[in-house]
Amino acid sequence: SDRQAAARVVLRLDWKYALHLPLTYTGFDASVLCEFRDRLEQHGEAQQLFERELVKLRELGLLRSRGRQRTDSLAVLGAVRELTRLELLRDTLRQALGALERQALPWLSAQEGSSEWAERYGDWPQEERLVREHGEKGRAQAQRLLEATAKDGQQLLEGLRGRPALEALPEVQVLRQVWEQHWEAETGQLLPRPTGAAALCHPKDLQVRRGVHGGRAWEGYRVHLTETVEADLPRILTDVRVVPATTPDCRVVPEVLETLRRRELLPSEWLMDSGYVSGANLAAGEAQGVEVLGPLLADRSPQGRAQEGLSLEDFELDWEAQEARCPRGVRSSSWRESRDARGARIEVVFPAAVCGACPLYAQCVHSQHASAPGRRLHLREHHRRVRAHRQAQKEPEFWRRYAARAGIEATLHEGVRDHGLREARYRGQERVTVQEVFIALALNLKRTLAWCQGKKIRRKRRPGLRALAQAA
Repeated sequence: SDRQAAARVVLRLDWKYALHLPLTYTGFDASVLCEFRDRLEQHGEAQQLFERELVKLRELGLLRSRGRQRTDSLAVLGAVRELTRLELLRDTLRQALGALERQALPWLSAQEGSSEWAERYGDWPQEERLVREHGEKGRAQAQRLLEATAKDGQQLLEGLRGRPALEALPEVQVLRQVWEQHWEAETGQLLPRPTGAAALCHPKDLQVRRGVHGGRAWEGYRVHLTETVEADLPRILTDVRVVPATTPDCRVVPEVLETLRRRELLPSEWLMDSGYVSGANLAAGEAQGVEVLGPLLADRSPQGRAQEGLSLEDFELDWEAQEARCPRGVRSSSWRESRDARGARIEVVFPAAVCGACPLYAQCVHSQHASAPGRRLHLREHHRRVRAHRQAQKEPEFWRRYAARAGIEATLHEGVRDHGLREARYRGQERVTVQEVFIALALNLKRTLAWCQGKKIRRKRRPGLRALAQAA
């Protein structure tokens, strides 16, 4: 903590030696560290400090470009408590009432029902305790409290109309955003609880989002780490990126690629898992001379999920003639190009009469229409590149080269075990970024020092029962 760090600067000789301080140094107040981090956040100096470290490592010959690098991500828990829906609405309303009390107490006191709000939104029973202690009766009570809170918040928002100075308060804007997501003002009904990138999770940290991975959910962020993979050099982290928990991994690749290009640290081979690999990212890497190496996600179409279905991979495509051929040799009847929100799109249609009489119709067409339509193929802009990548990942050589990606799991484990990489100590994506960048700085320094001393950082293992028995 800040207080412990400020105390160690005064008491510990090794800290004074590391910071080049005189032995008579009397220290500083712990609040200076908080102000220091605020300045780093405001001016983006944390990333510049990280880049200065990378430049120094390149000058020492411990970091070079056009090698191998790998990327993976880790869930970061936000520095807030996970709230139920009732807690979210009541906490948001309480926060807005507190701000209005400080800014416009006479106006707030004149509102209808304001005399009851102080008592109603002071100390209140949590929803979990109501359900645990009173069962279904407590659940019904929690639902009544939820509806009453929603109506009080809507009443407050309606009273604020026409008062731009009060509506501009950040707490009031948060209140309006939360109520738009949870309450239908016209019908006076609760909406289904929102999900996705726009759903607010906590009024104290507006950038926290609810993420789901591998059947586990968390509220917070996701940190993406990129490190070098060189046999004759230390493993150096070259990029640290914190994003909301709902951001897909594939959207981070172009940003990381541009950052590595600007830092002159582009790899020749970039290892990543299937969440990062897409046709657009394969093309972006190829444009920079970077080979993106990672398995593509499995085909999620109905035909691809079926064990005996005819997926898109079973069709032959002739791009020059703009024609497709099915496994039974039938040629397509049309090839139409268009564009939508996702980019270029090609629709290939097979004749309905021929498809309807085909013995493979049940394995090929999964349409619910009454008539028997022909098979339709939907091709994207980078389909040829994706298809070639799928063919390459069927070869043993692909998986032999890809095996080096697993090593980044040790980096994530080291960051979690030794430096608290998984738990955010601050609120807001910018401050969490400062924390994670500092952790990356520390990891690079440790690995550089260990490499210069000829040591290898190994995971500390606890002795098993067999080792304890032999020692006894």
